Amino acid sequence: MALPAAEIINETMWVVYFLIAKKSSNFVLKGTEIDENFMINIFESREKLSGFIKDYGFDQQLSGLKSEISNIDSIMNSKDAQKYFSKNGWHNALQSQVKNLVKNQKISFIDKLKIVRQTGFYKMSNIDEFLQKVWKIFKFTGTYNRWNPADVWFYDVAAIKEIKDYIKTTSINRQEINSLQDRVKKNLAIDDIVGLNRLILKLYEKGDLAPISLKKSTLYKGVLSSRIGLVNVPQNDMGRPTDPKVTLKQNPIKLYSNIYVSGGVAGSAGNDLTYDIEIDQVILDMDGNKKYKRETDSIIYNSDGKTLGVKKEKQFKESQGGSLGMGDAEKILYTASGSREVKKIRRDIFNKSLSSDIISRGKMIGKNYKDKLKNSYDYIDGMSNALDPSTKNKKLAFSASEMNNTQNMKDEKVYEEVQNKLEIALAVKKSGKEDEVILDLWSAITSKGITNRKDYERMVERIGYGIYNRSKKSGQKQLTQKEADELAKQSLRATIMGNQSKVPGSFHIKLY
Repeated sequence: MALPAAEIINETMWVVYFLIAKKSSNFVLKGTEIDENFMINIFESREKLSGFIKDYGFDQQLSGLKSEISNIDSIMNSKDAQKYFSKNGWHNALQSQVKNLVKNQKISFIDKLKIVRQTGFYKMSNIDEFLQKVWKIFKFTGTYNRWNPADVWFYDVAAIKEIKDYIKTTSINRQEINSLQDRVKKNLAIDDIVGLNRLILKLYEKGDLAPISLKKSTLYKGVLSSRIGLVNVPQNDMGRPTDPKVTLKQNPIKLYSNIYVSGGVAGSAGNDLTYDIEIDQVILDMDGNKKYKRETDSIIYNSDGKTLGVKKEKQFKESQGGSLGMGDAEKILYTASGSREVKKIRRDIFNKSLSSDIISRGKMIGKNYKDKLKNSYDYIDGMSNALDPSTKNKKLAFSASEMNNTQNMKDEKVYEEVQNKLEIALAVKKSGKEDEVILDLWSAITSKGITNRKDYERMVERIGYGIYNRSKKSGQKQLTQKEADELAKQSLRATIMGNQSKVPGSFHIKLY
């Protein structure tokens, strides 16, 4: 057999462990310690997890998770349980996290609330239909985790009613919305989202709702992390939490005497693509008081999944802040100026278009494999020169070690990774709004909000190019491309399109 999907087993088992901790803070039920061996033995019995839930009186509280429990029982056996609870460390991680949660006075109100996973809550509250309409207006793709990543929702039925009543009154649910211009739709949709965000925070403060995002506890220096974070909360009178700030922009280039290493692939002794952001993390102490901790998040490129992710500080390394696929990253990264820079290098190298997007996702052009690698090499060299002009008098390498470099130069996957990283770095640097774009990437990865500037910026790119070319005609004032783009933006502000591109994230509790 095998382990169920990670989100199903992790979220369901977290709720089970929470109910155990609520009944017994020392994890002893009916005189028996609920340790990892006990949990493993459950899956040797005929009724498995369902039987345990029934025997210990949790069936009513877990009625909203029947299908998930059935799925776990149908897939998982005792060997799988051994791997999950013991080898992968989930028993200790879950136990530590829920024990810490039930002790906290600020959110003790969740004891009286019902529990359901995200999909169930969105359906019963009509949030799914509401967000579907918002996503369509902004042309977002994927799940709604960029808005709120809460895995489990504690709720009172009164909260469901308030949310449903609010959604009925929103502008995007009015029949006339379809006849409005895009820029008007976007403005109304943002107002609606902001109103829903405020309502969710109000319901939490009333004790009727608690959206909780679950991240695995980290074993660091013999201690399991057990933080309770509050995400997307308003600033207090002292200006805390402070706005995030970019503190490091590291391009994937490292200079040596006669060569430079580009891409920062594993084992290359090069610099990796990294953006550091100083954040003001809001946490609850054991007495339920808000505390503020300044920490650093790092945006990195995950070569395995070809995504952007956020690396947390060492003591919270297991609670990575989510990931962002190249398609969603493209919508955030795309600017008229950044696109022009990347595409100019492509035209110089390939004498044709490689892709209409900034991120080519490793696409190569050539008559054969060798030719494709040669063209990609020249493209990477061109992008490196644009990022750091001091590389122009040095030879490009993919590793400081001659032996590793020889191997990397033959590996198509290395070229793909390096291309992606340099396209991202170049798009950021040439955007004209570096910090804003970096913070938008961080916000999307960590569920602080979602951005799609691509459609608008593509129009700026096209219109600005036309204005710039017309200005070169005799008798007219010669404009710079930047001036032409600004005129394009001015014209677009008055059109049906508008320039709204960002939707703010929603309040949630993060356990990590």
